[in-house]
Amino acid sequence: MRRKTVTYLWIGIGICLFLMLLSGLLARRFTWARNMVHTVLSPVTRIFSSASSWAEENIQDPTLSREELLKRIDELETEVGQLKEENRYLQSQARRSSELEALLDISGELEAYETTGANVIGLSPSNYYDLYLIDKGISDGIREYMPVICEGGLVGRVSRVYDSYAEVITLIGEGSSLYGQVNRPGGDLVVLRGMGASGQPKGIYQADTGLMEIRFAPSESTLSVGDEIVTSSLSQIYPPGLLIGSVVRTQYLAEEEMYVAYVKPSADLSQVDMVLIVTNGEDAAP
Repeated sequence: MRRKTVTYLWIGIGICLFLMLLSGLLARRFTWARNMVHTVLSPVTRIFSSASSWAEENIQDPTLSREELLKRIDELETEVGQLKEENRYLQSQARRSSELEALLDISGELEAYETTGANVIGLSPSNYYDLYLIDKGISDGIREYMPVICEGGLVGRVSRVYDSYAEVITLIGEGSSLYGQVNRPGGDLVVLRGMGASGQPKGIYQADTGLMEIRFAPSESTLSVGDEIVTSSLSQIYPPGLLIGSVVRTQYLAEEEMYVAYVKPSADLSQVDMVLIVTNGEDAAP
């Protein structure tokens, strides 16, 4: 029994010596492979090490980071809201500046007339753009029938005056009428009347901001779609040559044996913020 134990001991020692020898031989032979693996993995190890260090520094408390993130989101939303409001204000100022420049150009063309500017402060209850309220009145020298002009052309006339404000009936208002002329050599003299909210023709023009009409017998006029209409020197209210609008449609009324030409104002009455009032139209009119 003792002899077997000694034999097993020598066998174990021999196996250990063999493995130590084999390990030394393999270590010397595959050094290049171990070095290559180390060279390849070293940058990756450094990256993971750096990421781990950053995470330890910046995400030490996950709960606090979430609170800070939500706070920053609220701050950014507030900043975005302020920027939107500033953008709307700048757009409004740019539009008003453009209107002022246009009104200055118009006043330069009306050198024979005295003019004053006014802001539109209200619309008719129907929201049909047939009546405006302006912030000039009797105390500013405003009187009834004074012409009112905007960037795109003629708007209408002052219809009623109060101490500090006035009403303006626009070209499309029911009861509005004026002399006009077709803007071409030998153009016909015509009378335009506002059709009001209830007098608009049925069809594709029903959704327009409003139209005027010119009625004439078939043999009395050569009006056609696209003709421009300007104010005539026959008028004692409006300076001549102001753009009124253009013909957008003609229609024959068989029951009345009359033609009707529908005229759309050149001014966009839904976008008027500021106007120019001719204060001496009757005195300067030829």
